[in-house]
Amino acid sequence: MADVLAHPWWAKPEAQFNPFWQSIHPVRQTYLFGPCTCDIDAKVVYLTVDQLKDIAKGATFSNILKHVDPLNAAMHKYQIRTPLRIAHFIAQVAHESGRFIYTREIASGAAYEGRKDLGNTQKGDGKRFRGRGLIQITGRANYTKYGTYVGKSFTDDTTAVQLEQEPWASDSAGWFWHVYKKLSPLADADNLLEITRRINGGYNGLADRRSMLARAKAVLNIHQKVQEVGK
Repeated sequence: MADVLAHPWWAKPEAQFNPFWQSIHPVRQTYLFGPCTCDIDAKVVYLTVDQLKDIAKGATFSNILKHVDPLNAAMHKYQIRTPLRIAHFIAQVAHESGRFIYTREIASGAAYEGRKDLGNTQKGDGKRFRGRGLIQITGRANYTKYGTYVGKSFTDDTTAVQLEQEPWASDSAGWFWHVYKKLSPLADADNLLEITRRINGGYNGLADRRSMLARAKAVLNIHQKVQEVGK
């Protein structure tokens, strides 16, 4: 837990005044993988900076530090609370974001223009609603669904880009996982292939997702083997 104590979230000015944290973390500080002697009204911590960096090999410290608190908040909010769920979620999110480098799709989004299946019915929607967030939600329809869920609009040029920023980058990934795609039962079954297919539409980057999952399991002391079923 040294990393959490070395970089306390409560020392950050934005954490002290941001009502998002207050709404997500109404409980006292609790650690899933060990006791905490802290007596601070803080948050639930599932992964420390060091643990997340061990899982996402190659990720920079600054990027890990930027995302670790909102990721923990999202996992708590969206019931990604068991070691196996956490391992699968983090493996997928770390891969989709290029090890926490990207919260916006590298491509311009022009290829999505006119895609009615994504809800892109207005001129410029392809670029406006390209993949954003740590799990890259895409299209006007998905931006609208997520916005409706959290009670906030993300459907104009100003608000759409907020999905690139925290806490929305992590929170939208949790929503995509738990509410939209309902992936936790597949994580409980240790089904890497079906989780990948539902996120990616295929199996792109499967080797990297698999190695990230293996590291997450090692960090979280999970000894189950991946059941690669469904392919």
